[in-house]
Amino acid sequence: MTAANIGAKVTAKHKDVSSSEKEIFASLADDEHAKAQARIVNAAAADQEKLTELKETYASAILCFLWFWCAALFVVVTGYFVHQVVLGQAVPKEVIISIFTCTAVVVGLVGYILKGLFGSQ
Repeated sequence: MTAANIGAKVTAKHKDVSSSEKEIFASLADDEHAKAQARIVNAAAADQEKLTELKETYASAILCFLWFWCAALFVVVTGYFVHQVVLGQAVPKEVIISIFTCTAVVVGLVGYILKGLFGSQ
């Protein structure tokens, strides 16, 4: 083998090696990109799960509040009506109107909060 022949073989082999390195680097870059995309998707899924847990917690708290509100309203209204009947007086219409108005305001505010919480239109 002559020196030119040896150089030619090394150069050809070197070209093969560099193209192989490029393929390896490209496949590694694709693999790393796929891993990064998988991490992004997993993070988004975990974030969505936590958001769902928070929404469930808030919805349960709001439901308990409404139950408490209705129970307290029932007790107060029943007590007032019984008191008025025992005294032999008529229940003023202003009291009934204010009870309905107050309840409508509370339910409306809860609806507004839930609309913002769940993002519904």
